[in-house]
Amino acid sequence: MAITSLHFYLDQVADVFGSFYVPLSCRLIEEGLINEQKLLQFQHELIQRGYPGAEDLFQQRSSGMSTRSQYHDNQQSILIVFIGGCTQSEINALRMLAMSKSNTKLQFYFAPTNLWTHTRLLQEIETSQ
Repeated sequence: MAITSLHFYLDQVADVFGSFYVPLSCRLIEEGLINEQKLLQFQHELIQRGYPGAEDLFQQRSSGMSTRSQYHDNQQSILIVFIGGCTQSEINALRMLAMSKSNTKLQFYFAPTNLWTHTRLLQEIETSQ
């Protein structure tokens, strides 16, 4: 009988939640940053399916450099939209992810429809009954 061992590696994003748990939204964004080929494949699928405005989502700005971007050569700005809302922990985990990518300066901008707290969640459940 062979003895196998499991090795678990905590990552910085999981540290925000104090366990191995990391929301799927954070993992999907992390995967998109790590594996750009999957992101390009997703872009191609969206355009093939004929979603209105899909080309605009991935269009590069063709205008000249702004004065602000001249001082931030390696900075990437990413807009993250959470439809249905997110928690402050998800935002904190993604900020930590942005800081951990040392080769590129990432600037996340968040646009959630709601910011969920445990109190707000319980209130929503109570009013729905």
